[in-house]
Amino acid sequence: MKRLIILFIIIGFFTINYSIFSSTLAFAQSQTKINNSQAKQMLIGKHRLQLQWLSFWNRKEMGTIEIKETDGILSVVGKQTKGDDFLEITGNIVEINPKDFVFDGKIAMRVNYNNDGKPCIREGKQLFRISGARKFWRLKDMLNPCDNTTTDYIDIFFKDN
Repeated sequence: MKRLIILFIIIGFFTINYSIFSSTLAFAQSQTKINNSQAKQMLIGKHRLQLQWLSFWNRKEMGTIEIKETDGILSVVGKQTKGDDFLEITGNIVEINPKDFVFDGKIAMRVNYNNDGKPCIREGKQLFRISGARKFWRLKDMLNPCDNTTTDYIDIFFKDN
């Protein structure tokens, strides 16, 4: 009986330590991969956010998005609203390159005259990229996944100086 108790104690010890080790390992793997430190500095902070259907390039109607770094992870939270319509972005940046970044999270939007007025949600990894001389990152996959016909321009602008 004593051997059985000692065996349970030993198994419990290794199980707890393995759990701590795996959590630490998983955390280390989830940190943002920085391939360009200048691009990282461009991303951290508050930016204007636009879904063209909600603001049509009118700066006063654009939303805001904030990118923060905590423990090596760049997190993203942003929102734009117009009446009952909205764009919401939440998640993390998993990789930063000179002209693009990989976002992993959720992009939810609703535009009353698109997709029969129903919300549309994108989840998972998405690429945002700077093209040419543009002063913003645009979601690369612009085809609306809910109706497969509408083109959505989701833009995160460079920080205002």
